[in-house]
Amino acid sequence: VHGDISGISVQMESKEHLLEEEKGGGLNYELLQLRRADYEDANAIMPFLEGGKRTKYLHMYSTTEIMHLIETSFLPIVVLLPDGQVVAFATIDHSPLGIKGQLDKKHYNKWEDWLPVAFDAGDFIPFNTVWLTFFICSDKIEVEKQKDVIKRVMQSVYTSLHDLNGILFLLRGDATPEDEEYCFQPVMDCFKEVMPKKREILSSIRGVHVDSKLYYSPRTNVLPYVEIRIANQEDHDDLAEVVNRQSEMHTDVHGEFFIAEMIASQNDVKKALVAQVKEKAVGLMEITKDVDIHTLHKCFKLESYDNLLKPEFMDAVRKRRDVIRQEKLKIEEEKRKEDLKRLKEETIKCNIISQRVELQEFCKSKEAAVVKRLEDTLANAEASKLSREEVEKVLGEILEGFAIRQPSDFFITHETDDVELVCNIQSEREFFIGTLTLFGLPDGYMEGKGHFADQGKKSEEEIEKAKK
Repeated sequence: VHGDISGISVQMESKEHLLEEEKGGGLNYELLQLRRADYEDANAIMPFLEGGKRTKYLHMYSTTEIMHLIETSFLPIVVLLPDGQVVAFATIDHSPLGIKGQLDKKHYNKWEDWLPVAFDAGDFIPFNTVWLTFFICSDKIEVEKQKDVIKRVMQSVYTSLHDLNGILFLLRGDATPEDEEYCFQPVMDCFKEVMPKKREILSSIRGVHVDSKLYYSPRTNVLPYVEIRIANQEDHDDLAEVVNRQSEMHTDVHGEFFIAEMIASQNDVKKALVAQVKEKAVGLMEITKDVDIHTLHKCFKLESYDNLLKPEFMDAVRKRRDVIRQEKLKIEEEKRKEDLKRLKEETIKCNIISQRVELQEFCKSKEAAVVKRLEDTLANAEASKLSREEVEKVLGEILEGFAIRQPSDFFITHETDDVELVCNIQSEREFFIGTLTLFGLPDGYMEGKGHFADQGKKSEEEIEKAKK
């Protein structure tokens, strides 16, 4: 795609080119950059008002509060050199700057009601029209070149707001001729005055002087009407100039008539479109239906564009995706519940109470063997003199096959913060001895408490006493 609309160069030139033109005595105004103004720009803009200029701009625009304009305007714009230096400032708003409330500076008067009555205005409505409410340039911009700067500002506004038909400006009636000449005369060529129809109505509008003038700049002033049509052979010379200036596809590389060949090769699959301004072709676009969709899918995210497929097909695909997604979520939720269930089961198994129950069930399952082993041991005449090693051997035989349950490897991949999850650092024999007090063994017995020779006799006496 190539194009060069009258007054708007879309070719890119280097910063060095700008500097060369500066050395030659002037700026290249086509290389000025525009962006939305922010608070940091205020410090660079306020020096533009020094040297007695503030009063003139105050009469012209009713305010010189740059920070307030940046904060409240619909579209504050700064114009910069390629090195970032601010050289101009403009604000665009939904109403004239003079129409303000007395206290909070909000516009209360609806200009769309009185404007068509006071002036011979066209179809001006808030949806297709905005207002220039402030414009100022630094001394680096020559006075006769300020109109070039305001054109660049308007071009930026129109390209940003495609529905606009024009820009209005209300010249305050209380501004002096000197103020008008200094602030507005340099850019007046970009506007045309709208003749008054019933000027006296302005006297009833708060904030608007009865002698105020209305100016209008239509879109076509800075963006000429562009006609789009099918290219033909007569466009060759105009298009060759545009392509040679803005593209690497020079005629001296691809042949003198490669543009003509492009135009001549049009068919039902491929077309060449031309943008025409004032009988001159200023832009060229070649379009084709021969598209490698698979390559585009690999290079770009096309989901927002239905993957370049028919909407009905993509609707069906999306519904199927939703079904698959719901099924996947259902499976994941079921797995999550299963994991939580197992986490709880594993946690309960490691609990100290559960392990005591498990030890009890283990001993109960071996009850006959345990009783026989103990009876054989007690039947030994020397049983009362059993050594520690022999006792440990007996306990080892009783607990053979029992193991304290510890948290399994399942917790490695399934983290939990359950406070009931414990690890038991006791051996099986220590754990067994610790549980004996739950089954009738006196507290502290294993530490020697209650060990004396007549313990059996005292027990029999207590039994007999209880019987009586």
